[in-house]
Amino acid sequence: MNEVIRAIKERRSIRRFKPDMPKREDIDAIIEAGLYAASGKGRQSPIIIDVSDPALRAKISRDNCRIGGWQEGFDPFYGAPVVLAVLADKECPTYIYDGSLVIGNMMLAAHSLGLGSIWIHRAKQEFETDEYKKMLESWGVKGNYEGIGHCATGFIDCEIPEAAPRREGRVFRGFMPRRFSIRPATPDDLDAIAAVEAECFPEAEAATREQFASRLEHYASHFWLMFDGGKLIAFVDGMVSDEPDLSDEMYAHPEMHNESGKWQMIFGVNTIPEYRRKGYAGQLIMRAIEDSRNQGRKGVVLTCKAELVNWYAKFGFVNEGVSESVHGGAVWYQMRLSF
Repeated sequence: MNEVIRAIKERRSIRRFKPDMPKREDIDAIIEAGLYAASGKGRQSPIIIDVSDPALRAKISRDNCRIGGWQEGFDPFYGAPVVLAVLADKECPTYIYDGSLVIGNMMLAAHSLGLGSIWIHRAKQEFETDEYKKMLESWGVKGNYEGIGHCATGFIDCEIPEAAPRREGRVFRGFMPRRFSIRPATPDDLDAIAAVEAECFPEAEAATREQFASRLEHYASHFWLMFDGGKLIAFVDGMVSDEPDLSDEMYAHPEMHNESGKWQMIFGVNTIPEYRRKGYAGQLIMRAIEDSRNQGRKGVVLTCKAELVNWYAKFGFVNEGVSESVHGGAVWYQMRLSF
């Protein structure tokens, strides 16, 4: 098993620690792991207060105990000699999430070093008091920070708890709303396909009904049709070829289709106007990519106009420059996605 995944599965919250102080380099390694946590837009808003000083650690323990409402003398940090308090800049929209990721990283790092750890709350209440705000100022911390939590760590002084069985029913598989469906074409779809094509492309670029009839005869299984209920709203089509480049000849000669070919060509990505900018074309492209990969192709090739180069790049297509195509008298760029 991957070491990171193993650590995620094996790490447990520890509630009894030895008083022995971990090595300084281990504490620093845990802190560094926290600093490498993901953060919203890479802002790195959280800060870490290293509470290794016994006097400060004792004070925070007393205050945390009081905030939590426990009997005096109870240690909310379970004897851990090191408490790493995480705060984050409230001006950052993702500050709570950023700080939480820092604590998660530090707990995993502690486990990887043979140390125990536990996340303890109430840092927010501690650091919103005037006393703690003054302490932050004295340590050189400036800004509007909120306490997120504490990572208490140290040597384990108990049996490591067994992981509880994972509760079922917490993973849901996303799918398109059921009124939408994607399927290959049949000859019965000819009129609907021709109508959508005519609505999406100027006459000089649009394929004719007769051309689609021939395409359906040769490669109906390489059409991806999206329906809203019974209404065709978008489609993608193209032949398969061993030729690495998409040529104008392919548009007019569907008999060039080679079912065992290496490259899936995409001749058109059509969405009727009222369904545009809703992600449907992207879903069709991803389905075509997925099916082509599953069929063992080398990749997918298409041509597009300059304004769509960046859109196709989002799906992994690479711009290979101006195509030799003069289809419809326009300038086309060849895009390739290699598997």
